[in-house]
Amino acid sequence: NNTKKKNRISSRQLFCGFNLSLLGIICVLNVYYYVILKPIERNQQQEQQRRLQLPDLTKIIVNQTTTTTTTANNNNNNNKRKKQNPNLIGSTGDPPPEKEEYHVPYNPIKDPDETISVCMLVMDDNHRLTEWLAYHSYILPLGHLIVGVDPRSQSDPSELFEKWRHQSGIVIDEWTEEQIYGSQFIHWQRILEKRKEKGHQLIWAHDHRQRQNMFLRNCLVHMKQALKKTWVLIVDSDEYLLYNGPSGSTSTFDPSWKYPSLKKEGTIVKDFLQNDHIRSLYPNPCIVIPRMLFGANESLPEEIAAHVPASFNLNATKFDTLRYRKHIRRSVTHSHSKNGWGKVLVDVSRIQSDDFPTAKQAFQTFPYYMTVHEPVPKVCARPFVKNTNTLLRINHYVGSWESFSYRNDARAAEGRGRQSWLDKAKYADETDDTIREWISGYVDDEKKEEADTTLLLKDVGVFAPKIKNIHEVVNVIPHAKAVYDRMKKPVD
Repeated sequence: NNTKKKNRISSRQLFCGFNLSLLGIICVLNVYYYVILKPIERNQQQEQQRRLQLPDLTKIIVNQTTTTTTTANNNNNNNKRKKQNPNLIGSTGDPPPEKEEYHVPYNPIKDPDETISVCMLVMDDNHRLTEWLAYHSYILPLGHLIVGVDPRSQSDPSELFEKWRHQSGIVIDEWTEEQIYGSQFIHWQRILEKRKEKGHQLIWAHDHRQRQNMFLRNCLVHMKQALKKTWVLIVDSDEYLLYNGPSGSTSTFDPSWKYPSLKKEGTIVKDFLQNDHIRSLYPNPCIVIPRMLFGANESLPEEIAAHVPASFNLNATKFDTLRYRKHIRRSVTHSHSKNGWGKVLVDVSRIQSDDFPTAKQAFQTFPYYMTVHEPVPKVCARPFVKNTNTLLRINHYVGSWESFSYRNDARAAEGRGRQSWLDKAKYADETDDTIREWISGYVDDEKKEEADTTLLLKDVGVFAPKIKNIHEVVNVIPHAKAVYDRMKKPVD
C-alpha cells in the first residue's frame, strides 16, 4: 500500500511539473514575440511604407539600357503632337485628340455597365493587339482593359493603346510592376537584389507564372472592389471568345437555344449574359470555357477572302481570324494535352472578397495555389470542359512562325520553341468559319466611317519596331540569350 501511495504521489508531481513546464514555454514564446519579433515586424512595415515611395526598381533594372533612346523618341513624338494639336498637353487622361491626329472619331461607350472587362498580360504582341481589340470591342463589347506589359518586352504598345482609348472610349490601364505585385512588390525586389548579388540569373522560368498569378489576383480584386465591375474575361492576345457554333445552329448541350450571329455588336452581353435562360445553365460566377487550337495551315486566297465585305480594302491574310480556318478534330477538343486547359469568364461582383486568393497565396510557387486557368480556386471548377458541353469557346491561334517567335518567351526554356510551334501548327483536321462573321458586322457598322475603320485596322499583322536589342536585354538577364538561341534554333 505504501508503494502504491508513493507511485501515486510521483504521478501527480509529474503531471504538475509538466503543466508548469508548458506554462513556462508559453511565457518564453510570448516574451520572444513581443520583445524581438514585434519590433522587427514594425520596422519592416515602416520600411515598406518608405520604399513604396521609391521608383519602380524592377523597371529601372530592365530598361536601364534604353532610357536615353526612349526619352529621345518620346520627345520627338511630343513635338510632333504639339505641332498637330497645340492644346494637347499629354497622352492618357487628356481631352480626346482632334480627328486630324488619329483620323478616327471619338465614340466613347455610352453604357459602361453593359460591357465586359479583361485582364491580360502582353509581350511584343503589337501585331496581334489591333485585331484582338477590334474583335472584342465589337463582340463583347469590351469596356475596360487592364494590361500588364512584360518588362522584358522589346516593343512598346503604349501608342497603340492610346489610339484605341481615343477612338473607342475603351478604358485601357497599363499597370506598372508595383501595381502587378501589389503588397509583394518589396519582397520581389529583394529577391531580384539577392540574385544580382549572388550573380544568379534575374528572371527564372517559374517567375513568369508567379508574375502572372500576382497580376490576375490583383486585377480581379481591383475590378471588384475599386471599379465595381461584373464580368471579367481572362484570355491572351492570341485567343478569341465566340459561340461554339455557327449562327442559327443549336448545340447538344442545349438544343432549345440557337447561336446568335457574330455580326451583332455586343452579342456576348446582350444575347448571352443577359439571357435568363443562359443564367440558369451557368449558375456559377466562374464560367470555364474550353479552347480550340487552330493550326498554321494556310487556306487559298479566295477562301480567305470569302464573306469579307467588298468595302474591306485591307489584306485579309493579315488577320488571324480570317487567315487560319483549320483546327484540331472537334472530337478531341476536350483533351487539355492537345488544346491546353480552358480559360474563364468571371463575375467578380458575385464572388466574396474572402474567396479571392490572398497576395501570399498568389505569390506562392511549387505548388502554385492558383493559375491563369483557375484564378479563383474556391469558386472556379477544374479547367477541363468537353467541347460538346458548352455554348462558348475560345479560338486559340498558334499563328505563323514569325509571329510565334517574335517574342523572347520566358517559357522557351520549358520547350516552347520551334518544335512546340511545329507540334501545334500541323493541325488541320477540320474547318470552322464561325468567327469570320465579325468582320462584316464591324466594317458595315453604321456608327463607323469606312475611312476611319480602314485606318484603325491598318496595323493588323504589322510587327512593331523593337526599341530594345535582345543582346542589350541579356546583359541584364543572363539566361535570356540561351533561351533566345534555343527558341530560334531550327528543328530538322
